[in-house]
Amino acid sequence: MKKAFNNSDFFISVLKELEKGNKVSFLVKGNSMSPFLVNGKTEVFLKKNYQLKRYEIYLFKYHDKFILHRYIGKKKDNLIFRGDNNNSLEYVSEDSIIANVYQFQINGKTINTNQFFYKFRVRCFIVYRVFRSFIKKILKR
Repeated sequence: MKKAFNNSDFFISVLKELEKGNKVSFLVKGNSMSPFLVNGKTEVFLKKNYQLKRYEIYLFKYHDKFILHRYIGKKKDNLIFRGDNNNSLEYVSEDSIIANVYQFQINGKTINTNQFFYKFRVRCFIVYRVFRSFIKKILKR
């Protein structure tokens, strides 16, 4: 039997487990992190103790919602996040970050986010995304 929870109710239980020092996992819902995290197919594993690193995926609270997006940089006192499949940015304070994704499973394969090949794929995807955006702007002229 499947059971659905709203965003806030679900993440309250996640927060409680993380506060106890436990690691937490759940299936991703949504398409904002595609192609790396796939709706209903990717299980993410989170931990509270982390060191903030560019291009890593974090769970944070933004406008009363809990979001999993990639950290892409910093501007003044705000950290900048974006979903891999989104164009919009989220600006949040460091105290809004709850945990980071240290590994995920998809199609029976476990990916550790510290693996060289995964980091390489992420950086290639980001470069491709910037290049694609640049080409689209040129073609619109």
